[in-house]
Amino acid sequence: MKKLIPLFIFLLAAHSAPAQSQNAIDNNDRKPSYAAGEAYIQVQADALMKYPQEALDKGIGGTVTVAFTVDEKGALHDIKVTEPIDPALDAEAVRIASLLTDWVPGSHDGKYVSMPSSAQITFDAQKYKTRHSMLFKKTPTTYPDKMPSPAFDLSRFLGENIVYPEHARRKNKQGRAILKFVVNEDGSITDVQIVKSAGNDELDEEAMRVIGKMPKWHPGMLDGKPVKVYFTQPITFKLE
Repeated sequence: MKKLIPLFIFLLAAHSAPAQSQNAIDNNDRKPSYAAGEAYIQVQADALMKYPQEALDKGIGGTVTVAFTVDEKGALHDIKVTEPIDPALDAEAVRIASLLTDWVPGSHDGKYVSMPSSAQITFDAQKYKTRHSMLFKKTPTTYPDKMPSPAFDLSRFLGENIVYPEHARRKNKQGRAILKFVVNEDGSITDVQIVKSAGNDELDEEAMRVIGKMPKWHPGMLDGKPVKVYFTQPITFKLE
């Protein structure tokens, strides 16, 4: 019997080897992933989100978990909610997930295959209201996705239209005024204000006059829509 023991141990080792090899293959499988990184899913979700009005009014929020299958081409199928919070938000989470197209499919043995995956989408009513306040309240913002810009040569316009006040010229008054104004959704300029004086009332008044006279600008944009945006512009008065 003693002579059989080494052979018995050898046979056990031989039978266990294929199991170790199979585990190595499984560990080398790659799960589906979002191309820009998992953290970017929420960034993209925020950009796509259309917060259900009733949930927004009631301040309902939370995180919805959605599950789905990522096929070998990176497309999503069978999207469903696995951790719900509110019917309207759940439905919006499914809609958002269907628009998240930048998935890298999972792989097995070096080949792309269909695999299950999931994502979490967070709804924050207050954050949404803050970001979209200019759309709900029509108040100007200082943080659009795209800043407004002149639809003309601004330097040339200022050079051709600024009239140096005669009294300030005789008194050798010079200075730099900084103005704040609103570029409206249609590109028009309103609410011109002095935020830093040039040190002379006449120079400030001329700066406000010429800014208010500007042609329409290209408006600022937020979520693909034109919005009111605050803009600041310095004007320098200098005698040669």
